Amino acid sequence: MEGSKASDVEVQLPEQFELGDTMASRRRILAEASERYLEFRENHLVPPYWRRTRSVGNPPYGALFVSQNNLFVLENILTGPKLETWLHMRVSRKSRRPDYNDTDFVIRDFLGYERNCYQTFPKGEPLNVVHLWSNLDSTSHVLLPDFRDVARDSTSDAE
Repeated sequence: MEGSKASDVEVQLPEQFELGDTMASRRRILAEASERYLEFRENHLVPPYWRRTRSVGNPPYGALFVSQNNLFVLENILTGPKLETWLHMRVSRKSRRPDYNDTDFVIRDFLGYERNCYQTFPKGEPLNVVHLWSNLDSTSHVLLPDFRDVARDSTSDAE
């Protein structure tokens, strides 16, 4: 995260806004993302042992945080293709890849355990950064099937 610039993090506009739409529409999407981010963060405060070093965007739609043990979280709001609102958390350390405990720490402090959260591995990006995603529009929105039942069934078949 060292050397990241606010311009490195962009709100991804839905496909229908990519080409040929007005700047007013783009500003509206950015303003809505900012409003959603501020509303979410107001209701889900980050504990004080995280230091907010800067906001991302104008109007703000994200922020950079650093923990007391040098874990970095760059969070921002992105708009999905169906205009759903996603919280993206880019988790990193200067010295090593974040481990499971780091990831759990970030999910607990930034999102809470009541929401679904997905880890992605973007194509072509080094694996020393963890990307976490959560749909803020719904606590029940699930992108993937719940594989726990499938795993239980296949485990019982093996016995």
